Amino acid sequence: MFARRCLLISLLFTCISGSADSLDTLLKPLTNHPGWNALLHFRPSGITGTLTSEADDTNFFLSRNGSSDAYAELRATVEAFLIPVTIKNEHADNAAACRFPARYHWIKQQLEGKLKLPNYKCPTFKSWLAGFDAESLTLIYPASYLNSPSSMYGHTLMRINTNTTSSTDLLAYSINYAATPDSSDNEFVFSWKGLTGGYPGELSVLRYYKKVKEYSAIENRDIWEYELNLNEEEVAQFLRHSWELQQIRFDYFFFDENCSYRLLTILDVATTRFQINNHFRISAAPVDTIRLLVDQDLVSTTSYRASMANTFKNHVDQTPENLQHLSIQLVDDPVSINSPPYQMLSNTQKAKVLELAYGYIRYTDKRDDIPTKNRSRDSLALLSARAKLGITSPYDTIESPIVRDDEGHDSSRVTIGASHFDKDSTLTIGTRIAYHDLLDPSEGYPEGSEIEMGDIELRLENNGTLKLEKLEVLNITSLSPRSLFFSPLSWRISTGIKRYQNEQTDFALAYLDGGSGVSYPVAMGLFYTLAEAELNVDRQIGKGYAGGLGFQLGYLLQTSAAQGKFSYQYRDFLVGGSYVIQKTELSLSFNTSHNTQIRFALNQMEINRDGNLNIDIQYAHYF
Repeated sequence: MFARRCLLISLLFTCISGSADSLDTLLKPLTNHPGWNALLHFRPSGITGTLTSEADDTNFFLSRNGSSDAYAELRATVEAFLIPVTIKNEHADNAAACRFPARYHWIKQQLEGKLKLPNYKCPTFKSWLAGFDAESLTLIYPASYLNSPSSMYGHTLMRINTNTTSSTDLLAYSINYAATPDSSDNEFVFSWKGLTGGYPGELSVLRYYKKVKEYSAIENRDIWEYELNLNEEEVAQFLRHSWELQQIRFDYFFFDENCSYRLLTILDVATTRFQINNHFRISAAPVDTIRLLVDQDLVSTTSYRASMANTFKNHVDQTPENLQHLSIQLVDDPVSINSPPYQMLSNTQKAKVLELAYGYIRYTDKRDDIPTKNRSRDSLALLSARAKLGITSPYDTIESPIVRDDEGHDSSRVTIGASHFDKDSTLTIGTRIAYHDLLDPSEGYPEGSEIEMGDIELRLENNGTLKLEKLEVLNITSLSPRSLFFSPLSWRISTGIKRYQNEQTDFALAYLDGGSGVSYPVAMGLFYTLAEAELNVDRQIGKGYAGGLGFQLGYLLQTSAAQGKFSYQYRDFLVGGSYVIQKTELSLSFNTSHNTQIRFALNQMEINRDGNLNIDIQYAHYF
């Protein structure tokens, strides 16, 4: 051991060529280098903004204080790299340079001509890297999926494009960062742990087609692909650092340290053209990270991959209603292919009926994940009948949406407005962390859906008093229209603090409410009806809490220029308190630019039939 230490100390001085400077002199200037901070995932934390690493795994550090001391980790890393290959065999995969190839590459570049590092062969790492045959990277964005708390804002992963021209995109590898949850946790526990960092986030490498199957076929999510404008060296460094992060734990947070944020911090290592730490201090919605890449000119091309559900819906839209019914008949009773209504059709019409019937079976089998032998037999029969027609597909190829998801309005919002209530006029100011509501500009967002977090509105009274009008901690709505082929449930859930006000009362209370029902397309919009329940908590009501049941009826209109909503809510509180609330609301919003809007609202809230008309006008700015 003594001889080994002497050899290391000797090496530290003899490897410094042409200078008497100490190792400290060489390394100190690199301590605060953005490249080194990126390699360690250092980020300002706390009130003082002290730089500490986001990695929550001691295996990521070579120094005992490496998670908070950038110089200590740099010194320990260089010392580990300088151990002669005669002591640490050059073929050993557990050598520090093989565990941290991105660090080794970066330090070697920074100290070129000043410090000579031993060469390591690292056979396992180099075999892993060569297996990608990487040429470029494509950021993959599966759109938002409201039925999963971890994916309600969308998701991102990275596809590694190969140099081999015979390979397809689907066979390429992808790098995915995601939470690793406990399979026994229910949705509530899953959401809570995801919001508070209760799960480890880990990097994984898998074939891209597996993720396409998961997102496009099973969860019915459209996929956007953004090829990144990176050079060969930047791609290689991205992969080197991805190797370093395998099996390394980072606490996963849905809101900020999520899939998109972590991938962009790896890009920070690959390229110095932008630094992620300067852009996402509070939240990192996946679509916002894509906007950043576009703004930084790091996206060269984009492409669209429609989900199985949207492809099928596109075929339904191109099919007359009478042929849709025939398709359903074929699914329910395959023998009806011999019926006169089908036999009298032209070959083009038959092709539409058969393709629609087959598409419906395929869609429902993927959705329910329970294909049966009879369904497989029916599918083969439909394909056989379709092949005998001998004509090309009668359906037009589905086109990319005119507005991409990342081209919608920005996620955060501030509002300023005026409110008139009971002969008094007040000013209102508000802000929202994320992300979209039903009256926001609708282009680039799923129809009939809203996801909001941290929506706060304050009211400035005439006497100078500032009151909390509302605080929506979480607000999710999914109004999914029903049709002949689709029968989804519409639902909503909301929690936070809201103010009840009429001539006799004016107080804020905590609430949790939600409901489920159905929506139907009507007159260019959506008509919906929901059965709802609500729990209110406050010292001024009943026993300190009150539970009620009720319903909501509404109509929603969303266009490229304006949005409108009319709704009526009824609540009868019988548990813990006794009162009835009715609320009628008419809201209109007009999009004045990509990120600005004017809103008008009329609402009448009655508590036990006592209420007043409230008129609001607001200016909204998205950022």
